[in-house]
Amino acid sequence: MKGTIIRTEALPTGEYPVTVTDVEDAEGSYGPQIKLTLEVVGDGPYMGKRVFAWAAANLSTKSKLAHWVRAFGFAFEVGANFDTDILVGANATAVVLRKSRDNGDGDFNLVEDIQSSNPDPF
Repeated sequence: MKGTIIRTEALPTGEYPVTVTDVEDAEGSYGPQIKLTLEVVGDGPYMGKRVFAWAAANLSTKSKLAHWVRAFGFAFEVGANFDTDILVGANATAVVLRKSRDNGDGDFNLVEDIQSSNPDPF
């Protein structure tokens, strides 16, 4: 592949409405991970920008991934099979932090949390 190297700008710290555009299995420092590609949706200057969210590939009832699955509007039962690919197209709100790299090579985004776009009114 040939291409041009570009520098991407990190989003400012904030909450962004997002849609899941891709779900990948990945290997992380601490074992298997799930990588979500999230695209900012709605109106505004950041529409179409992407951020990545990483979670351990663990769907225990108290795991980060399980919290995120519920935030995207999906329920699951203990013992049931669940395919994370179903998340593609789902919407939620991403809590995004802008952080500086230790080596001074610019900033990056860290998805701190994913919250429901439709909080329970009760």
